[in-house]
Amino acid sequence: SMTEGLLLLFPEQTEGLYQWNQGSIGQNGFDGVLQMLPVALIGLAGLLLTARRVDALALGDDAARGLGVPVRATRVTVVVLAALLSAAAVTLAGPIGFVGLCAPALVRPLARRFRGYARSRAALPAAALTGAALVLGSDVLLRSLVADDLSVAVPTGVVTSLVGAVFLVVMAIRMRDTASAGAPDRLRTPSRTVFLVTLTVLGAALVGLVIAAVLVGDSKLLLGDVVNWAQGRAGRAVTFVLDTRVPRVLAALGAGAALALAGTLVQAVTRNPLAEPSVLGVTGGGALGAVILVTTAPVAGTWGIAGAAFAGSAITAVVVFGLAARGGFRQNRLVLVGIGVASGTAALISLLIVLTDPFNATKALTWLSGSTYGRTMPDVVPVALALAVGVGVAFARRTELDLVSLDEDTPRL
Repeated sequence: SMTEGLLLLFPEQTEGLYQWNQGSIGQNGFDGVLQMLPVALIGLAGLLLTARRVDALALGDDAARGLGVPVRATRVTVVVLAALLSAAAVTLAGPIGFVGLCAPALVRPLARRFRGYARSRAALPAAALTGAALVLGSDVLLRSLVADDLSVAVPTGVVTSLVGAVFLVVMAIRMRDTASAGAPDRLRTPSRTVFLVTLTVLGAALVGLVIAAVLVGDSKLLLGDVVNWAQGRAGRAVTFVLDTRVPRVLAALGAGAALALAGTLVQAVTRNPLAEPSVLGVTGGGALGAVILVTTAPVAGTWGIAGAAFAGSAITAVVVFGLAARGGFRQNRLVLVGIGVASGTAALISLLIVLTDPFNATKALTWLSGSTYGRTMPDVVPVALALAVGVGVAFARRTELDLVSLDEDTPRL
């Protein structure tokens, strides 16, 4: 989020960094490679020297201590060396995604056939070579599928992210999920007094924030100005400020309430406190649908973008929950599948932004950042309608949601 914010706030100073931020192996000569080569060699040598200690850690902390291995010092050393290697890689090629996940996972099965690869001294070089092959193979695949003039503009990290997203989803489906999706150990039901007091405090805080958001900004106003504006008796300057500020406040309120309600519903039906639209990839699917429309039809209106976002979110939700349904909606599997799908949609969004017209790319980036800038009353209507329907359905089915949040068997009784 901080990176995207800097790219938006300083477009001239960060020109060309968006492609690099997705992971690009484009180089201007050998200077960068020669400068980072000693750093990479130091990191690799350090890992090889600590390989025996790492093997001992695989036996468990107690067993490693029994063998005389300083557990905490070893962990800190290995993490520092891994950070050093990551920094060198990012300096050269940007944050190329999922290579650190896929390469070790591809080498790990070799230990079942060749006992030597069960040791870190053999597995580390093999993983390094596998990671290099993944990055180079992704670049070759990109150049074979995309035209020459476009393949230069598309970051290699987009391909590795797509491959890694599929890899993560497959691993999540095949893994044995030990986390149950049962009810929490203790269910605390607050009294009516506590509920009313909490609701009152939150309501008062919300009213205060709304008033502050309407009055404070580049131009500070008074409550009397707002009253006059509501009655149509405000001056031209006050009218201009409030005509642009009030829709932004309402858009923020609607978006926040809608996302919060969506997260609450998803957590209730999955019994997973980590489940929410962004983690499960639903938000990413909606963003992908909207960006496809924005980049292909720049004149699309609010209702068109809302429809495209809903279609993308719905398709993504079906994919995520369909893939995670094997053996029940287990916590680890559902979250990992969602993260994989979210990464895949993010890679596709980056691909569209890189290949599209620069004006549309800026528009898409601004939209993806979650900005309420330039929102008007018609933009608030789709969110308000969706929120009204969601609140109504949730209130009508509140009893079923309470039962579903307990366990699998109670709702069937």
